[in-house]
Amino acid sequence: MIKFNSILLLLILVSAPLNFIFADSVEAKTKRFEKSFDKDSNGVVTKDEFVQTRTKWGRPEAESHKFFNYHDKDKNGEITLEEFTASK
Repeated sequence: MIKFNSILLLLILVSAPLNFIFADSVEAKTKRFEKSFDKDSNGVVTKDEFVQTRTKWGRPEAESHKFFNYHDKDKNGEITLEEFTASK
């Protein structure tokens, strides 16, 4: 008979990698925003910065424009850290 603690430990060990893969914490998003997208460190990401970065990653330009528009909640042509971290 397997003890409850063993089952619980097994569930935690199995689900931990999935949480790591799918969890995108505010800290991780902040780091990505600052290190990858905000090239001039002015606190906002322009469409050019966003598209150029994703293009370097091999992402299609059309997809990058779509994602930029998704993150740019107030539609002012820039993504703030708050907009970026609030997005799913």
